[in-house]
Amino acid sequence: WAELHGAAFVVSVGDNFYPYGVKDVHDRQFETTFERMYSAKALQIPWYLVLGNHDYAFNGRKGNTTAQLLYSKVSPRWHMPDRHYVTDPMAVGDGAHLQLFTLDFYEHYSLTKGTPSQVEWLDAALAGSSARWKLLITHKPLYSSGDKHGSSKDLQAQLVPLMQKHSVQAVWSGDDHHLEVLEAHGLTFFISGGGGGQSVRKLRRHVKESKFALPVYGFTMHSVNSTHLESWVVEKNGTVLYHHVIAS
Repeated sequence: WAELHGAAFVVSVGDNFYPYGVKDVHDRQFETTFERMYSAKALQIPWYLVLGNHDYAFNGRKGNTTAQLLYSKVSPRWHMPDRHYVTDPMAVGDGAHLQLFTLDFYEHYSLTKGTPSQVEWLDAALAGSSARWKLLITHKPLYSSGDKHGSSKDLQAQLVPLMQKHSVQAVWSGDDHHLEVLEAHGLTFFISGGGGGQSVRKLRRHVKESKFALPVYGFTMHSVNSTHLESWVVEKNGTVLYHHVIAS
């Protein structure tokens, strides 16, 4: 799909390494799980990544999240300059631009701690952006039909008003191991948790915000121009499972 459609960049929604992250910047998983696994020519493009809970720790064993930040200086593809960050504006045609805003839900285990807090930082970053497309990348989903984590009313309360205030159009998340598209409060939420880090999981139930959900391996593909963001949910064999369009 990346070769067929000329992908410009890839987004990873966290849990980049299973089950407990990496030990240092020289950890062989960078080579085996990233460089060699995604060696196709069409994937030699920027990858924008966020951290997930498994990057921090699992069953008492801690991962070295700082090593993932430092790997940005090792690999020209790997872009994670900080635990939360915003990309430079990317042109999408007709003078319009796109920006990605990323959050780390596991930094201090709160979006409201720190000075400034991530919520305060996001508010300022969105306010300072003139991009037509403002897209949020997280690990933990705000809305989800997944049986493991599901929706988070706390995150909805913290982030939805902020995204509405600054005209954010969509959010990409992982954490739950399935593929899903949801709509709520004028926003679209994508869950792309079928990348294969672990087995897919069954759905608890289809929450009312859900437009499509399926526990299968796969990914989401997106095309954006000055007026529309077009999305496809794609199974691992290349079958298109769902199609969605957002107008700017």
